[in-house]
Parts: sequence; structure tokens; C-alpha cells
Amino acid sequence: MSEFRFSYPACAIAGKDNLVPQDIAVLKDVALPMGVQCEADIVALLAINNSCRNKCPEWTGYFVDSIAAFLLKRLPPEGLVDDAKAGIVQRLFSTRGLIRSAEELALVLALLERSQVVPENLAAFALDQLRLALQFRTGAYAETRPEGALGITATDLHFVERIISATLIDDERISPIIATVLEGIDSVSAAPFNHPVWRDLMNLVNGVAPQRKVIAKRYTFSLSREAA
Repeated sequence: MSEFRFSYPACAIAGKDNLVPQDIAVLKDVALPMGVQCEADIVALLAINNSCRNKCPEWTGYFVDSIAAFLLKRLPPEGLVDDAKAGIVQRLFSTRGLIRSAEELALVLALLERSQVVPENLAAFALDQLRLALQFRTGAYAETRPEGALGITATDLHFVERIISATLIDDERISPIIATVLEGIDSVSAAPFNHPVWRDLMNLVNGVAPQRKVIAKRYTFSLSREAA
């Protein structure tokens, strides 16, 4: 990303330590008046995101909405993330499978929730951030977890629920790919410290409970109630 050449006024914004609402206004009015139109525009916003140390609260919404609008509304097929778009997301917004910034993580989750259809590989990529956080304690998702947490927490269950809710097949069935990622998360977790709802979920995935790899949508909603 250091080799990216900014045009004006993006170059001036990228050189700042503090990103303020006025900078977003300049991007909207001057640099990207028609919004994100191509992959180069995405790279420009990502470079600004990575180069500015301190960002105003408005930045995340602008970053997420601008890129999501391009991927979902301007880039065909409209309204959904297909495998090609999922490939763009994983290539641009991760390093060796790890999402490093909160803004990039917010974008991936927004795409999962806004897309009419969610590719299994994108959902698995998002869910795997929990495994990486547990195993290596690094990445954007690791920074959202309670400090010193040893096992899977209520925060983690909310994260899992967001992704599962976006990927259920016919509102009921977890795909084998997602089930495999959940098993990978379980394998690196500190089992004695895991929230009890996690064990209920893994019992379903592992076939201890009836209907292997089948989960009712109402059960995912119960994660929030029981984890609170």
C-alpha cells in the first residue's frame, strides 16, 4: 500500500495524523463526488484508512457505506456479493487472512448483512477472525474482545450470531463449511472458560445433539438472550 500514488486532494488527507469530518467532506465533494467508482477508488480509501492514525467517528460510516455501495449497487451482480466480489474483499482487506483494522472488519460484516446472498467463503473468512483472535491474539477482532478473556465470551457469541444469521440456508441449515470453521474455533478455545451457549452450539455442529449441522434460526437469536 505504501507504493500507492494519491491524487490531490487525497494525498493531503493521507498525510495527516488526524482525520476530521472536514476531510470526509473534501473526499465527498472533490475527490469522489460520485462515490466509489472502481477498485482504484477502494484502494485510495483503504490507503487513507491505513495511513491516518486518528480518525473521527464519522470515518467508519463513510468508509463502509462508500465501498459497500460500490460492491452491492454499482458492480454487477447488483444487490449481492458473489464469489468474485468476495475475492476482492479478501484480497484488499486482509493480510494472509487476517483483518487488521476495525473499519475493514466493519465493512466485511456490513457486506454480510446487506447482501441478498452471502458466499460461504466470505462468511467463513469473517468467522475465522475469531479463531485468529483466540489463537494469536492479533487482528481487528482481537481488539474488540474483553481484555484477558480466556475462553469464548458473550462478545464472541454476538459476533458468531451476526455471521450465522446472514448465512443460514433456508433459515435453518448451517453449511458444512461454516460448521468446519466453528470446529476450528472450538479447537483453539479454552474450553473450561467458554460460555455455556457455545457448548450447546458445538453439540449441534458435532452431532451430539439431534440433527447434525442443522440449527434453527430462532436458536441463533437465543445466543444474544442467553449471552447477555
